[in-house]
Amino acid sequence: MLSQTNVVSFVLRFVQETTDAPADLSRADWHGIIKHVQTDNEQHFTHLTDAIAFMSRYVKLDDCSAISSAETSNSPTPNLEPGGDNVLR
Repeated sequence: MLSQTNVVSFVLRFVQETTDAPADLSRADWHGIIKHVQTDNEQHFTHLTDAIAFMSRYVKLDDCSAISSAETSNSPTPNLEPGGDNVLR
């Protein structure tokens, strides 16, 4: 019996916007961009759950609760919440 392998690829970019003013160096605004490689569709996001929702349009994600709980854990991802501390965790 032959099996079929499907590959779905995404590029996920985190972008940090800062200003040159010394007082603003401690404040950095993060946003992200996710791209579905096969179709070139892109979406900008400020919440990781929005990126997961974008991926779920192309991949069946059975248990997103484990993925979305990573937003609040000590994982090495930026806090993308507006008004958040915007530090890598």
